[in-house]
Amino acid sequence: MGSGFSFRVKFRIDHTNRLQCEQSQCDLVDPASGKVARLAVTGKDAAITESRALTLTADGWDDEEAATGSGLQYESALRRALVRLRIGAVFGREPYGLGPPQDQLGLVVFKTLPTSAGARAGAGVVAGTLVPVCQLEEVFLAALRRNVRINEREDLAMDLFNAAMFAGPAEAKFVSLVVALESLAEPAPRGEAARCHVRSMIELTEGCANLSDKEKQSLVGSLRWLHADSIRQTLRKMVHEKLGERRYGDVPAVKLCEKCYDIRCELVHGRKVDGKRVRENINHLEHLVSDILSAPVLLDVGPR
Repeated sequence: MGSGFSFRVKFRIDHTNRLQCEQSQCDLVDPASGKVARLAVTGKDAAITESRALTLTADGWDDEEAATGSGLQYESALRRALVRLRIGAVFGREPYGLGPPQDQLGLVVFKTLPTSAGARAGAGVVAGTLVPVCQLEEVFLAALRRNVRINEREDLAMDLFNAAMFAGPAEAKFVSLVVALESLAEPAPRGEAARCHVRSMIELTEGCANLSDKEKQSLVGSLRWLHADSIRQTLRKMVHEKLGERRYGDVPAVKLCEKCYDIRCELVHGRKVDGKRVRENINHLEHLVSDILSAPVLLDVGPR
């Protein structure tokens, strides 16, 4: 096709996962609209299974604005799908716009150019977890159909999840995953009796003659946080609301969240943490964070 506008979403997946497809490109067809999005490797003749740098391309839009709107929708669906499949991905945060489509991560919109449809078969030996591309297609198309916007909190949490998937040491990955959960937390106000008690403590602190102004400011700042539930309480409520009685191994979701939050606090605040505790829980934690970010939009598709 040589007219109209296209978009391309370029991304890079983490080093522990691969999408299993022995071709250099694969079409993801939306039955509802008939639109075709092409998943392909970037810049080399290789199978998708061998590649970490990939693109999702689609064309057929009459103008730049329509292509940009659809591109944002497809990119959002792709981000949700990869998180659901527990695949870390970097999309970049570079500005959208016309320009050389091969140069930047994320979404670019460009005038449609003639393309060649050749696809290479065969792949070499690949290390890491292989995720069949048909799973990506299932989850991606479900996200595309449901078209639920990624809000600011989810956007940050997905970035933290992806950063965790690229992290080296297990402890760094573990902390990033818990922080991804924390970034979704919205503490609710405590009951009136509790807030009244906090206000009285603030008044006592402000009126204490034995404290310097700086000490008062520091203590009052900490006390004001007590007007709302703690992060631990908030995480427990959020996990229960989103995941209910779901279990990870033999551990209920809420218990796993509490356990991982406690380990995270110990790691961050300098306590000695047995590496075995991190290793025993990190895969379940990764699964839980993926589920939280998928609920309720995609929790019924993809990995169970």
